[in-house]
Amino acid sequence: MIFQGVICLIDGVHFPKQVKDTETVDRQLKHCDVAIVNKMDLISEEQYKKVLSLIREVNSLPDFYIAKMEEQILTLFERALKREAG
Repeated sequence: MIFQGVICLIDGVHFPKQVKDTETVDRQLKHCDVAIVNKMDLISEEQYKKVLSLIREVNSLPDFYIAKMEEQILTLFERALKREAG
């Protein structure tokens, strides 16, 4: 299985402040095909909606995967790769 795209790992807790770093956002999030939002178990439903809204303002195209503390990021990468492959 070969994935030819960009996967962006986003910190759900700190993203609202980090999105102001336009250089990083332009290099990573703006061009990603898959976005994995981590630490979602540490924020409220309202904060969750804000994070997703901010992501969509930068890039409305990526597939989203939500990660919680107990989930392994590698497992989410594998799911993203399988979905992209077909």
